[in-house]
Amino acid sequence: VVIGSNLGWCAFFGAIGYKVNTLGVDLSPMLTSMAKSIYHKEVRGRNLPVNIDFTQGDPCMAPLDNAGIVYIDGITFHKKMRAKVYVRLACDLPVGSLVVDHSGFLSTTFFNQHFKKVDYINWRDDEEITVYQKTRKCKFDPQSLYNRVSATKSREMLETDTDSPNDVVIEDSAVQVADTSQWTY
Repeated sequence: VVIGSNLGWCAFFGAIGYKVNTLGVDLSPMLTSMAKSIYHKEVRGRNLPVNIDFTQGDPCMAPLDNAGIVYIDGITFHKKMRAKVYVRLACDLPVGSLVVDHSGFLSTTFFNQHFKKVDYINWRDDEEITVYQKTRKCKFDPQSLYNRVSATKSREMLETDTDSPNDVVIEDSAVQVADTSQWTY
């Protein structure tokens, strides 16, 4: 599953390069439509042994129950969306699955960090990719955790895209989903 699939390049790479069924999920109807168009013009008909699909919708609601690898290409996600994606990963991703994240803020409560690598092919020269593996199941309902996402600033600021992401916490300290101490952009 590629969360924040944009034009679909990461989904194509996963499906074609590693022969895995791939679903790209993006909030933008325009980007999803363009990814589907690229698929139909450039990829379909190559007799691939895998499925590639794109869906437009809330990245926080991407289907995770059968995902073996989740790639999060959500550098521009505001902090509330990122926190919700992390909550979904903690609650619904199967144990043993891998998460590839450009931000590297998943907590070790539910994930082991395997490595970080500087990626020179993206927007910033110093951008790191972090690979995690899901190590234990979260027994909480994601909706109850969504409701606990808060900030030291006002809720109105939490809803905007422009505030600093370093204030997001999950109120229940026993359920730390994101390591927010390192959130800087």
